[in-house]
Amino acid sequence: MSAARDRTGDRSARIGDRPSSSFALLIDGTMIEIREARSEDRDAVERLHASLSPESLYSRFFSINLKVAGRVADKICRLADPGHAALLALLHGTVIGCAGYERLAEESAAEIAMVVADYMHHRGVGTLLLEHLGTLARHRGIREFHADTLADNHAMLRLLADAGLPVQRRLVNGVIELRIPLIADERYLETVGERERRASVESLHRLLRPAVVAIVGAGRQEDSVGHAILRNAATYGFTGTLYAVNPHASEVAGVACYPSVAELPKLPDLAVIAVPAAAVVQVAEDCGRRGAGALVVITS
Repeated sequence: MSAARDRTGDRSARIGDRPSSSFALLIDGTMIEIREARSEDRDAVERLHASLSPESLYSRFFSINLKVAGRVADKICRLADPGHAALLALLHGTVIGCAGYERLAEESAAEIAMVVADYMHHRGVGTLLLEHLGTLARHRGIREFHADTLADNHAMLRLLADAGLPVQRRLVNGVIELRIPLIADERYLETVGERERRASVESLHRLLRPAVVAIVGAGRQEDSVGHAILRNAATYGFTGTLYAVNPHASEVAGVACYPSVAELPKLPDLAVIAVPAAAVVQVAEDCGRRGAGALVVITS
């Protein structure tokens, strides 16, 4: 229990005190960035809403009016103030979800709204946005979220039920009015901790069972460390896709070679970095931007 509580507290400090980034794992182990929305995100947020299917638009806005995308983007990306906050979820720099609140007349309550890109449904984006938004709201004195959803919006109802928060429901003319007390009790902390544990286990699959591996710094000289790692992977049983990264070769040890991680044709589950120590940080950043799931560093 203490580990889950400490993680929740750390997250509050990261997001609640300043507009910085936080990183979290989806249920499949994929890492996403969560941060407060900024004015320069306005076009990306509009594109997110404009890309929604008619079904998703209706579930979110109770209509399928595409013109709503621009108005919502303006609202989400305006400057934060005591009564408003909005968070974005980003995958490899692309906005895949957003959630925000508007404080109600009752100072300790706020109305929330959330949307997730259609192709990212059922991966835990909404759950993480709700968790982080709740932490931010508690930090700013809000004790309860309010929301309205259609009775057949089963995905949203399931998300709220699985979040570990006590949810009060009232059905009015086919719309469910929700009240969500932001209580970080033992049940909530247990739920957060278990979700993080499962996501962490999933994230290890890309390290321990990679399907795509890139050897960065695979030299052409047979006595180099990178060459030996590449040769051993190709020779001793790895059955997945193997790439070499070397700007001075088109192939190494019979393996296709690319000049940089950014130019790899597939996202690497695992990148083995075998470059001089001074270059490790830059290569690690390149791997992160390309979406590598795990790194193994072998250097001086």
